[in-house]
Amino acid sequence: MELEDFLATIDTDFPLEFDVTNHLFLIYNSGRRGDPKAFYMPLKNILNAFNTIRNNISSFSSSYIEATWRNTEQLFDDNEIKSLLGVQTRPFFETINKIITWANNGKYKDGEMILTEEAINKVLEIFATKENVISYINVPLLGVPENEEHACAYLAEQLNKYRELGSYGVHLFGLQYGKAFTELNISSNEIVQDSSMTDTNYGREVNKGRQIGDLLIQKYGENNFPTQIVISENNDNTQLDNNLIDDDPTIFHDPKQIIYYGVPGSGKSYAIDEIKKELEKQPAINNVKYTRRVVFHPEYTNADFIGQILPEMKSDGIHYNFIPGHFTKILKDAYRNPSKKFALIIEEINRGNAAAIFGDVFQLLDRLTGSETEYSANEQFTYSCGWSKYGIDNTDIIYEIFKGKNGKFEPLCLKYGEDILHINYNTAIRLPPNLSIYATMNTSDQNVFTLDNAFQRRWDMQLVKNECNDSKQMNSKITVKDKYITWKDFQEQINKVIGEKSNESGLSSMEDKRLGCWFVKAEKESISAEIFANKVLKYLWDDAFKFYHTEIFKEGIKNFEDLQKKFLEIGFDVFSDVCELQDKIQSISGSTTSNSVDAE
Repeated sequence: MELEDFLATIDTDFPLEFDVTNHLFLIYNSGRRGDPKAFYMPLKNILNAFNTIRNNISSFSSSYIEATWRNTEQLFDDNEIKSLLGVQTRPFFETINKIITWANNGKYKDGEMILTEEAINKVLEIFATKENVISYINVPLLGVPENEEHACAYLAEQLNKYRELGSYGVHLFGLQYGKAFTELNISSNEIVQDSSMTDTNYGREVNKGRQIGDLLIQKYGENNFPTQIVISENNDNTQLDNNLIDDDPTIFHDPKQIIYYGVPGSGKSYAIDEIKKELEKQPAINNVKYTRRVVFHPEYTNADFIGQILPEMKSDGIHYNFIPGHFTKILKDAYRNPSKKFALIIEEINRGNAAAIFGDVFQLLDRLTGSETEYSANEQFTYSCGWSKYGIDNTDIIYEIFKGKNGKFEPLCLKYGEDILHINYNTAIRLPPNLSIYATMNTSDQNVFTLDNAFQRRWDMQLVKNECNDSKQMNSKITVKDKYITWKDFQEQINKVIGEKSNESGLSSMEDKRLGCWFVKAEKESISAEIFANKVLKYLWDDAFKFYHTEIFKEGIKNFEDLQKKFLEIGFDVFSDVCELQDKIQSISGSTTSNSVDAE
């Protein structure tokens, strides 16, 4: 009889349920002091407890004696077991009792158990055969060249093939070729860079498989790999974590906090859109968005970002409900789907008062890195790399994230790798490792709201270079009357003048006024004179050259309306000789007004 079926048949004051899919026990107390309470405990922790009991069997009693069992707390090195044993001693005793009884085909009785080394070994033996089995193909490494450079190219080629199997293939590649990495002193990142894989984070995934390979070599020797390896939680293979070869990528999440900055039109939003496309390739989940986008502006507030309590008129009167903001919505989706990746996208982060908008959420931007951990007794969970280092108390957010269908708070347990996060009403909010935050910032708008150093240091800053390889965009023609200039020539020449004026004036911030390659987008390889006048000329008059009208534009132009009118009449002659545009201007027939060369 399976354990879950056995537990459903016995008569007990301390019910126990077993979730086969997630390897979780649901342990109940008797409820004699009020409503019954339930506690989740992973199978891994229970099996660790059996090992401790077996190794110290003389300290435990087969009959329930509370003082005896509670005094054994110091024997356990598992914080979750110690917590349960110290507070819910009897439910813990009966959990051990039920599992031993089932494994040894005994007759269950509250308060009495079979407590022998043989009985415990039977439990461990059964679970050793129930864990996941990993198929291992022993690939000969004879094909790997001894030359490091050639070896890297060969391994990159193999990685591309294995990647077709998904995450499992990447891990399997690391497992099978880990020995070659070590012998040739090649890092996984080098191999990833030489492959066709665009995400360098895969180096970490390759290393997970490599670590398993190292452990297998230690256990079985270099030339004695079995064809199948049982990875269990209770024997000498304890370190071989079966979730490393699971299709659940949770433990490989590498959250990012990046502000993309650059001149207007340099492609900051485009860079984030590429990330968004990758995230949205994940399998669809009902009512779940993998990305959420928000734009900061001077009127945007913490209430808009986090959420606020608003009145709602119903048939029985006015009700006040918490309405979540973009931050809370994406946080909810990330918490409830720990195996998926999510991203909050903030456009124009410096056009709003970021410090006020984030409020105490600012504290969450500090993330645990490397081997840093933070154990919380309240959640019975060790927060590790990727989680916020500090939590904040916000009952509105925690209630919103974990309210059930009936609208009431619903305590839950979420699986992160092999660890279980116990959520309750007092859980502190943190950013989980599967939630990244990306933001954009126009350098020309740095004076709108300044991002202080304390805020900026919690982000990676990435400059989006003002470069464009799209020939259709850059060679698009701006045509007025019988003359044209390519966008590439105009943009580069005007940016050169902006740089020169910046140096002359000593205003380094003026360089931020340069035109981005995508400041204006071409349609059918052309930019109309009207669009150019209304968008580009306006920007140059009102912003980039607002202190240099008489130097940049021809004499007699009094205001922007006058500039626009004359541009449509005489074309690029509205610019003074300082701009040196004449050599770039061409006639429709193909001849040039001077010594120009066809830009196409």
